[in-house]
Amino acid sequence: MSRPPIALVIAGLVTTACVDPWPTSIRPSADPAAAPPDGKAIYNQYCVACHGDDGKGNHGLGGDYSVVLKDRDDAELMTSIQQGKKGSIGVMPPWGAILTEAQTRAVLDHVKTTYGPKN
Repeated sequence: MSRPPIALVIAGLVTTACVDPWPTSIRPSADPAAAPPDGKAIYNQYCVACHGDDGKGNHGLGGDYSVVLKDRDDAELMTSIQQGKKGSIGVMPPWGAILTEAQTRAVLDHVKTTYGPKN
């Protein structure tokens, strides 16, 4: 019997550990005048376990943003976050059932601003 990749195991632990998928700090609001979602808080809640504080992939558990961000456009990155992705290092779970489109955009903007190429 083969074992699942460690990234898949950790992602399962992260997603099943949350009783409420939207902690108060990142809960989506139906109020259009509400503040935009906090991409950094979302990243720290859902992404940091695999991608790390430094965005380098947490020792191979997730993609390294220094590579990922230069090779993919926003549409592909949004799709990867929402629908998941299978790659050479493992499987990224789909977050589309947990994150709204606005939250997905906010976390992508945070990742690009924090870990993307500096002009």
